[in-house]
Amino acid sequence: MSDAPRLPLSKRCLGLDIGGAHLKAATARGVAKQLLFPLWRRPEELSGAVARLLEIAPPHGALAVTMTGELCDCFESKAEGVAAIVDAVERSAGGRTTRYYTLEGQFVDAEQAVERWSLVAAANWHAMAAALARRDSSRDAALLVDVGSTTSDIVPFSSFGVLLEGCPDDTARLVAGNLLYQGVGRTPVCAVVDHLPIGAPRRRLRRSCSRRRPTRRCWSERRRPARRPTPPITAPSPQPTPPQGWPG
Repeated sequence: MSDAPRLPLSKRCLGLDIGGAHLKAATARGVAKQLLFPLWRRPEELSGAVARLLEIAPPHGALAVTMTGELCDCFESKAEGVAAIVDAVERSAGGRTTRYYTLEGQFVDAEQAVERWSLVAAANWHAMAAALARRDSSRDAALLVDVGSTTSDIVPFSSFGVLLEGCPDDTARLVAGNLLYQGVGRTPVCAVVDHLPIGAPRRRLRRSCSRRRPTRRCWSERRRPARRPTPPITAPSPQPTPPQGWPG
C-alpha cells in the first residue's frame, strides 16, 4: 500500500502491544512497561486499562500498535476482536496519533485496521522480526525466538527482511513450525508431555482448563478419599455349657 499512513517522525512514538493476558508499552530508547490485564475476563475494561498504561509510560504523541488479544475466547471471531481492540485504543488515545501494524510491514489507521483485520491480527511477531532485519547489516540469516506466556514464535530473518513467504497467518505458521502453542505461563502441560513419573507407574496427564486459573498438572486418576479401617469380624464367644443337673 503506497498510500499507507506513516507515523509522524516529529512525535515521540510509543510501541503498544495488546495481548490476551498483558498490555505492554515500549520506547525506542529501551524504556518498557507491562500491565497485567486478563482481557478474556474483562474485555469491557480494556480501554481503561490501556489509559492507565499510557499514563505511566514516558511522554509520547503517537502510538504504534500490535495485538494478539483478538484471539481471546471472549470474542466470536478475529474480526470482532480486532475491531474491539481498535475501538478501545482509540477511546484511550486521548488525541494521540494511532497506527496499527500489518503483516505487510506497513502501518494503517484505525479505519483501515478494522477493514484489513486479517493483516492486523497477531502481527507482532512480524513487527519484531522486521525491526531486527532493519538493524542487521550482515545479510546473514538469523532466527528470532520469542517465548511468551502462551506461545513461542520462531522467525527467520536477514537484512533483506522477514524470510517467510507472503503474509502467513497463525494457521500457516503452525503448519510450518514457526508458531508453537508453548509458553512459560499458560501452556497446557499436555501439549508438552502426556505422562509424568509419579510413584512407581507413569501417570497419564489430563487437561484441566479454567477461565479463572491457569492450566494445572493433574493425574488422570482421581484420588479417592482414604477409607476408615473396618473392624475385623469375629465370631461370638461360645456360651459355657452348664453342667448336667445344673438348675435351669
